Amino acid sequence: MRAAAQQENLPEGLTMQSASNHKAFGPCAGLWHHERLTVNQSTNGWLQELMGCEATSEFSIVGKDSTVMHASEEASCLSRCFWPRLHAFTLTVTELVAPGGPTQVVAQYARPCRLPLSPVKCCCFQEMQHSDGKGVPIGATVEQCSVCVPTLNITDEFGNIEYVVSKPTCCCGTMVDICAEGGPLRMNTPYYLFRQGSRHVANEQVGKMVRKYTNPMQEALTDASNFDVAFPKDCSPVAKARILGSVFLVNQTGNTEPSAQHF
Repeated sequence: MRAAAQQENLPEGLTMQSASNHKAFGPCAGLWHHERLTVNQSTNGWLQELMGCEATSEFSIVGKDSTVMHASEEASCLSRCFWPRLHAFTLTVTELVAPGGPTQVVAQYARPCRLPLSPVKCCCFQEMQHSDGKGVPIGATVEQCSVCVPTLNITDEFGNIEYVVSKPTCCCGTMVDICAEGGPLRMNTPYYLFRQGSRHVANEQVGKMVRKYTNPMQEALTDASNFDVAFPKDCSPVAKARILGSVFLVNQTGNTEPSAQHF
């Protein structure tokens, strides 16, 4: 009887089990049961970008059956006009607690202004700072000094390296493996998640984020991208939040930077 009374007090569509999961996993609970996600960037603002002013980005994050989260960017108009590729921004991911009900913040991300992604850098590396829904830092994704194939390190809140993000490589790590994920004919761009110390080759990744080719019109008129994300099997909700933030950083550095051919 008590459980039935508690269920009646919950928002419509939210069960006791899901409410318990949200409480147990904290602000990142919206990610706990997702093994795969698709991140779709909105094409709104394409005309504004053609006129030379970078539009703020919006994303819909799709689970197995439907859209489960949204992400929206906040950045000053001045920075977007004069530093469209390098501007600092914050990005907030929210989810519906129940159908037709209130939203809650799942994760927050902050990208400071940094030099463009490029090899043989010694400072001002690209980075994304990750926080949970309450604003508590949970880690970061930071560009590493590289010579051939750029890499990003995903670290936890203590600075420990959790995963390394890199395109699959060949020729002893000196070149990008263009045959991965179906090769260049499929026009998809894979970014794999590797454990620290493992070889950055196909079949040794533990997860991946793949930029999917959309259609000729969208590719020509916008820099909006769609990513398929596969999380590692042993991934916690907080680790998934860090990986999701890495997707947003890859999207920014891989698609809008003048040195995009490097990553």
